[in-house]
Amino acid sequence: MLGSLHYIHGYDIGIHQGSKDFFGGRSMEDALDIYYKGWSKAVESGLFDIMAHPDYFRKHLPLSHREPIAWDRFGSAVYDAFDSLRSHGVGIEVNSSGLRHGIRDVYPLKEFLVAAREAGVDEVTVGSDCHSVEGLGENTISAVRRLQEAGYAHLCVFEERRNRKIGLSQIL
Repeated sequence: MLGSLHYIHGYDIGIHQGSKDFFGGRSMEDALDIYYKGWSKAVESGLFDIMAHPDYFRKHLPLSHREPIAWDRFGSAVYDAFDSLRSHGVGIEVNSSGLRHGIRDVYPLKEFLVAAREAGVDEVTVGSDCHSVEGLGENTISAVRRLQEAGYAHLCVFEERRNRKIGLSQIL
């Protein structure tokens, strides 16, 4: 079961205006502390096996911030989110849809995954976040490569909400 955070304090960050309204006028660190505190609540709800596209907010961020976001601006709440993931046995998804969304990258940043792995987050999966049959599985090899770049040796697949690991060497 995938979970994600698209709405923060009433703003839909998945659309142009919602993202601009939420992120505009806030420092990146303050905005992301709010975001990852909400994300942690979703993790701790017990509803999800995986949290999808953990830095999805990058999609429309250029509307309110000129520079691409760097890992060192993610704030401190992201580390609490990693603790929540680890302690609740919830994983994260590497999502290839950013390659379609115009950011020319997968979600999340490599540094995010490295930090998650170092924090003990072991459950990782990949997805294409397609909203049509034509996009099913699109660019998932790029997502697998991101896992490998971040130091993961496996990914997880779920069958009836049971996690099974597959070595990346079996895929690449």
